Amino acid sequence: MMVHKKSPTSKFSEKPNLNDPEKSPITLSHVPEQGIKKIQELVLNATNEMFAYYDLDLKIIWANQASAKSVGKSIDEIQGSYCYKIWHNRNKPCKDCVVIKARDTKAPQQGEQITPDGRHWIIRGYPVLDEKGEVQGLIELSQNITAFKKAEEKFSTYINYSPTAVFTINEKGKYTFVNPAATSLLGYSSKELLTMNIAQIAHPDSYHENMKTFPALMEGKHVCQDISLQHKSGEKIYVLMDAIMLDKHTIIGFCTDVTERKKAEQALKESEETYRNLFQNAQVGLFRTRIEDGKILESNEQLAIMFGFSNREEFIENYYTSENYVDQGTRELMVAKIKAQGKIESFEARFYRKDRSIFWARYSARIYPEKGWIEGVAEDITEKKKVDEHLKHLFESAKSILEYDDFEKIARIIFDKCKQITGADSGYVALLSETGEENEVLFLDSGGLPCSVDESLPMPVRGLRGEAYRLQKAVFHNDFVNSDHYRFIPEGHVILRNVMFAPLIINKNPVGLIGLANKPTDFTEEDLQIITAFGELASIALMNARNYEELKNAKNKAEESDKLKSAFLANMSHEIRTPMNGILGFLELMQDPYLSSEDMKKYIHVVKSSGDRLLSTINDIIEISKIEAGQISLNISTFHISDVLIYHYNFFFPEAHKKGLELKLNNGLTSQNDLIQTDRTKLESILSNLIKNAIKFTQSGYVEIECHLENKNLIFQVSDSGTGIAEEKLNDIFQRFVQEDTSLTRPYEGSGLGLSIAKAYVDFLYGEISVESVVGKGSKFMVSIPYQPVREGVSWPELKGPAVAGNTSGNTLVLIAEDDDSSFELLKILLERFDYKIIRSFDGEETVKLVNENPDISLILMDLKMPVMDGYKATQKIREFNKNVCIIGQSAYAMHGDREKALQAGCNDYLTKPIKKEDLMAVIHMI
Repeated sequence: MMVHKKSPTSKFSEKPNLNDPEKSPITLSHVPEQGIKKIQELVLNATNEMFAYYDLDLKIIWANQASAKSVGKSIDEIQGSYCYKIWHNRNKPCKDCVVIKARDTKAPQQGEQITPDGRHWIIRGYPVLDEKGEVQGLIELSQNITAFKKAEEKFSTYINYSPTAVFTINEKGKYTFVNPAATSLLGYSSKELLTMNIAQIAHPDSYHENMKTFPALMEGKHVCQDISLQHKSGEKIYVLMDAIMLDKHTIIGFCTDVTERKKAEQALKESEETYRNLFQNAQVGLFRTRIEDGKILESNEQLAIMFGFSNREEFIENYYTSENYVDQGTRELMVAKIKAQGKIESFEARFYRKDRSIFWARYSARIYPEKGWIEGVAEDITEKKKVDEHLKHLFESAKSILEYDDFEKIARIIFDKCKQITGADSGYVALLSETGEENEVLFLDSGGLPCSVDESLPMPVRGLRGEAYRLQKAVFHNDFVNSDHYRFIPEGHVILRNVMFAPLIINKNPVGLIGLANKPTDFTEEDLQIITAFGELASIALMNARNYEELKNAKNKAEESDKLKSAFLANMSHEIRTPMNGILGFLELMQDPYLSSEDMKKYIHVVKSSGDRLLSTINDIIEISKIEAGQISLNISTFHISDVLIYHYNFFFPEAHKKGLELKLNNGLTSQNDLIQTDRTKLESILSNLIKNAIKFTQSGYVEIECHLENKNLIFQVSDSGTGIAEEKLNDIFQRFVQEDTSLTRPYEGSGLGLSIAKAYVDFLYGEISVESVVGKGSKFMVSIPYQPVREGVSWPELKGPAVAGNTSGNTLVLIAEDDDSSFELLKILLERFDYKIIRSFDGEETVKLVNENPDISLILMDLKMPVMDGYKATQKIREFNKNVCIIGQSAYAMHGDREKALQAGCNDYLTKPIKKEDLMAVIHMI
């Protein structure tokens, strides 16, 4: 017999199946003697396979024509011979003969053989059993598969060398074959892939979509589509998959890499979408107009809305710019300029909207004469034109503050400008009487209407005027003549259809009023903002005018007593010129015609802040001048100490909170000893100066206010964790005009009079003041005054800290480590827009300390070049105890290797200055 490669065994089934040896039981009942001949004929004539029937010794009982033909003999010549002699010319059976194995095992056997002439055969052996299961004969089937094997080898070679990835999977989606191209495509070895299934290489972004193809394939459908897979490296790749079911257990697929095509398609799509989005979503108008008549050929939605249309289609169909310029000759001028220059920039003109209302537009454009059109970009600047007008009047009003020292002259200028902007016809300016119950009219403008009221007639604080004072903000009423407030208008007064009042505020106290009335249309919220701004300017003017007089008197007395020192004059020069420089400088900036409304508000705030600083300096000068001249006296009153303490706590809480300081209050008094008699004003001034100084000289940590009784003395203590005072300076700090740091580069503003004022007032109260301080650790100021109790039942007020505007308990805490003020302000403004809570450090050492003390800090913006300790070292120190806080390094140097150095130090990311909002937000969101 032939040599066989493998011989699987199994049991027969009842019905013979000669093509499947494992399901082919044959018994003698299937081959009766009378039917052998018939079977021979059927088999010999029906199959191309070699078919032979042997006895138990392998002698050929019969064989078909294919068997005889394979050895070049007739059937009669081979019958009766042994199979191994006929087929193999051997004298004994072949080794591993499947027929012998079938005889010995009583089960079908199968094997494969390659004959010496290079032919491939599949050999099957079957035992023929009697009714008792004994072997009575043997059948051998042989099939020549040489052609199939050659085709299989060619196919295998093609598959293995094909650039197309080829794979097969079973009904469970597991890979059963992959060619080299498939391993190259996916990055896995064939060994790895044959342990995986299709779900493991589907990209997560399109997993569910990809997996929908598997049920379709299992249903026998042909699938040809783009799918996304995940390379072993994690990269997303796209393939064109062509797959179909071979049989119920096998699916074959062919994949071609189309990643580059997909990327190109995606890039093109994104480019088109970007252009479309930029065009349609631009916050300015984009247009294309015909040169000859101004017909709108193309525009975005923004331009259509700007011109009063609900959609761009209607706008393009109906609008001609040539017919809608408000000022005659403007379009002709524009066309002439653009033809001469090829383009125009920032050209301003007035246009009619669809409803014939007028607006200002500023546009830049370029001409394309060969195409016959003009393309450009336009923006509505109507509001800006209004702002420019407002700025002009604000500047002229603010300038008057510096030009005149007579408040009535300044007030008249401010009033006229405010009236002109709002369109009001009449109004007045009044100052509050000393009792605060009446308005003393400074001047009245009836707007040409009949008015017989004497300007000197006091106007009681009630009605809508009283509301303005009580709320300390501007108010208006557009049907005033029919309101309940109208009954307070004196007889003969000009008739008031609508009114608006803005209080003048000094040191949080109302001191006067600007009133406007009889605007042809209703007053608006915009008018409210305008009169508020002019009211603030008038308040500054009034403060300056009043304090100027006081300053002149104080200066005269100081000169007469010759007690002012040269150090005082130098310091005052700085403290007066600095805010004055701020006022003059920003007033100059406000003349810019292109200044935005936001910048206008910011500049007004700087002018006001500088005025406040100037006023504070002047007040200190006046106060110390009174002390030096001996013009102060005691004013004893009865009050609750707790009221004073709580007031100062609430007053200074926002300032301390803004610096990130903890403001503490420890009141050791009880409801039985809280009521005392002393000079309340002087006590409040003492505490105010001590607390203000503590906050000023403390950059991090706390400020604590304490009060208790000790040996019939009332003890006040103000402690801080600030910079501290050198020991050699402790004896001098209460002297006039002395500060711990007297250099011109000192980082703190102020007159240097606060502690000397506090010392003078403590002396007037027959008390004592002292200080303990350690440089770098903080200071403690102690005030002791005689305790003068008043016996009375009192209720204890509840201490409630003020709410911090704009912050909630859930906000993110951000530490900005930045010694440069302008850089800090930029970051602070950027982050506060996103409701972050901000604290600041000035050097690396302080930064480490703050992070250690504030474990809830979520983000640190770390300047890498700072004094004391640089940002790299600070980051390393922080990482020793906090691995999780996000640290973003920032530097203005941007040298090669800085980023790597920052990351190596422990930063999560790195930004170079100047920092843009988009870059900062992108880095924060990625981390």
